[in-house]
Amino acid sequence: MGIKVQETRASARGGGRRREAEAARYAAIRDGVRHLSIDFQALMDAMTPSVRAAGEGLAARIALNRDVAASNWPDQFSPLVLLFPQLQLEAVDMSVDDVRPANCAHLCYLIRAFVEDRVIDGQLALSEAEAVFVDAVAEGGRRRLRRLAPDSAPGLLAAYKEKFYRAQGGRYRRSDGATAGYPELRTTVAARGYMGLVVPLAVHSQLGGAPADTRRIRNAFDCLMLGLQWLDDIVDWREDLAAGDINLLLELLRQRGWDAYRHPADEVREVNVGFALLESEALARAVTHARRWLEAAERRQRQLGCHTVAALIRDRAKVVHQKAAAERHAVEQAVLARIFAGDGVPVS
Repeated sequence: MGIKVQETRASARGGGRRREAEAARYAAIRDGVRHLSIDFQALMDAMTPSVRAAGEGLAARIALNRDVAASNWPDQFSPLVLLFPQLQLEAVDMSVDDVRPANCAHLCYLIRAFVEDRVIDGQLALSEAEAVFVDAVAEGGRRRLRRLAPDSAPGLLAAYKEKFYRAQGGRYRRSDGATAGYPELRTTVAARGYMGLVVPLAVHSQLGGAPADTRRIRNAFDCLMLGLQWLDDIVDWREDLAAGDINLLLELLRQRGWDAYRHPADEVREVNVGFALLESEALARAVTHARRWLEAAERRQRQLGCHTVAALIRDRAKVVHQKAAAERHAVEQAVLARIFAGDGVPVS
């Protein structure tokens, strides 16, 4: 009896410590977001009023985060993306004085990468003031990173910018008849996110990080990028189909014998594609891919000692099935609406 009581108390103490550690991690996230908002606002305040207004308008126009309607750039990103340097370098001895500029430099590179991605895609045209804002943000990122990592930053910046732009140059429009398999798409997806690695890798190298750990960080990041891309493509396939842009889910459907881009872009194509996604079980398979990549990313981050980012990745993995269920419901409703309208069963 006494042994059982001791085991129960020990278990309760262990659970209490885990809860305390988790609370401390999420408090650090809240502090990180708050500090980053202050630091980025200081960067914005140093701009001329017209450029600052253009930057705020650009944030509202680009609307990266559909859940908020904000002109504040930090609000456009989830903590997992926004605070990636802080999260990725959790196992490294860094002071708050170093973490804050690292996060701010990272946000600067994120903004430039996401804006350029949409400009290259033809989804966005910048005004002169908006272009000045993007350049000012990029310069702010460079200044902060070079102060943090004067030895490693220049080389990493050059290498990763080359990979990023090579990936952008290799993008294609499936509606133009170009083809590519899943391996090529994997490479493109990973490369498009490379700018998100510049700050953590530069700081890690400056602090004397081992090359083996650098490879493990890159590997964990690639897994995360692919998991997030699968999750996004499950939700965004309609937009990508309409734009003729790359989409992992639609590529998976093509591999199963149904090329959505080969069909006329009329009002029934979207319903037919949705029906095919269900009939071919491509949607179910995409859910499996998203979960596996996110679980692999979580596992690798824990091996690196980065438990906060691992917890955030685990939280993101939990919503995969929810988003897929919502997508399935939307497709089923569209199919039923077509049947009730007397148009018959969609073609798969």
